[in-house]
Amino acid sequence: MKKLSIVFISLLFINFSFYSCKQKSKPSEPQPNLTSTPSIMNTLTSTQTYTETYTFTPTITFTPSLTSTATECTPTAWYMDSDLDGYGNPNSITYSCTPPSNNYVIDNTDCDDTSSLIYPGAQERCNSKDDDCDNSIDEEPVDGQIYYYDADGDGYGISNQWMKLCNPSGMYRALQSGDCDDSNPQINPGRPELCNNSIDDNCNNLVDENCP
Repeated sequence: MKKLSIVFISLLFINFSFYSCKQKSKPSEPQPNLTSTPSIMNTLTSTQTYTETYTFTPTITFTPSLTSTATECTPTAWYMDSDLDGYGNPNSITYSCTPPSNNYVIDNTDCDDTSSLIYPGAQERCNSKDDDCDNSIDEEPVDGQIYYYDADGDGYGISNQWMKLCNPSGMYRALQSGDCDDSNPQINPGRPELCNNSIDDNCNNLVDENCP
């Protein structure tokens, strides 16, 4: 019986020691907070996604259209040019943005649109027509005759006074020039020299030449 009691006490002691040791053992290390790991991973994942988006550079092409289809204009006056001399008839007019045809021009100063020889600036000829459209007929014609101013009517005119005419006009009637005294019909290049009158009768710049 005594031996049994000792065994029982010994077991109690061992059990108590074991329990004490268990109670005094080092506490286990706290487990890492698993919820923080996903947060870090999420941050990394977000950074990678942001980087990919930032480095992507889309190409945008914009080509503006500058083509204009406007066709409006201010109509211009065009005049019929029947004789094709470049000058139009002021009485035949049409309005258009472009020439109606080759027979229309902008000029309207032709006084005779039936003749290509009659227009402003044309040469005047002896034809009883206003060739140059200046409201005058046969003035200074290219095919006219030079007439000298002859006031005394002796057939000789003043050399520096002349006009080119189709016919004599007024005092411009002499076909010959050289009259040195147009107030005296007895003095002209066709007259003989008279003696002892101290006059240059024949207009040769000599007085009483060949007289005794």
